[in-house]
Amino acid sequence: MESLDLTKKPPRSPYDTLLGLYMLPRTIDKLRAELPGGKLGGYSIIGTIPGLAGLSLTLLEIDIKLEELRTAVSLCATEEEVVEWIHARADLSDVNGVNQRLVGSTLGDAEVYVPLERVMQVYPFLREWPKSTPRFDLVLRDDLHHFPN
Repeated sequence: MESLDLTKKPPRSPYDTLLGLYMLPRTIDKLRAELPGGKLGGYSIIGTIPGLAGLSLTLLEIDIKLEELRTAVSLCATEEEVVEWIHARADLSDVNGVNQRLVGSTLGDAEVYVPLERVMQVYPFLREWPKSTPRFDLVLRDDLHHFPN
């Protein structure tokens, strides 16, 4: 696959889907940005806040390891090949459950992993947001911060 430069545009929305899974296109974009010639910019697969797992790791509850997916993205010529690779290896029996955990994850849920105060140090605007705010909203706001136009 071709590499991506995420300093020029953000990865796809967390709401975009492949194989019915939220976050999969965005995760593939980030992995493409890790390829030679790509630029990850301020993005991360494992999360930008120490102690708070990135949403891409929840996506990988389909029984795919991050390193395996990273290798597939580097070896496959097209996104369709990556999708075929995932379809052949992943446990897709709980796509709805994984999606619910992704979409249902809130800022308040993040407190289980890391104090919300630490998250607010990275994203001060969260002081105004209720704990019930979906983490996907934070992802989209972060994209807007990096790419205001």
